[in-house]
Amino acid sequence: MKATFTDGKFITWSSNKTFKITEGFGDFDIDNNVLEISGTVTGTNRAGNDFTSVYDKVTLKRSCPDGYPVSGTVTINSDKGTTVIDYGDGTCDDIITVTNNGVTLTIHLNS
Repeated sequence: MKATFTDGKFITWSSNKTFKITEGFGDFDIDNNVLEISGTVTGTNRAGNDFTSVYDKVTLKRSCPDGYPVSGTVTINSDKGTTVIDYGDGTCDDIITVTNNGVTLTIHLNS
């Protein structure tokens, strides 16, 4: 895909992700479904630098009220280094950790 901005610069990206229902499928109750996302996104940003994002079992539980992922990681490699977003241990909360080039921050998404 390609998006062009008014200044003529553009970004491009391609995605190859798998979405899998790992729990709750087939019982006609969507509130107990658990969705797992894995795969990659690659592209080029507005500055012309390449990036890759790797989704590793990013898991969403329909039963969690805020809809945030509850586990899994996304690893982003770019000209800025490597960033890892860790969604946690499966607990329904708004807490993620973001590690960029060895520095880790804990973030509350509702804050």
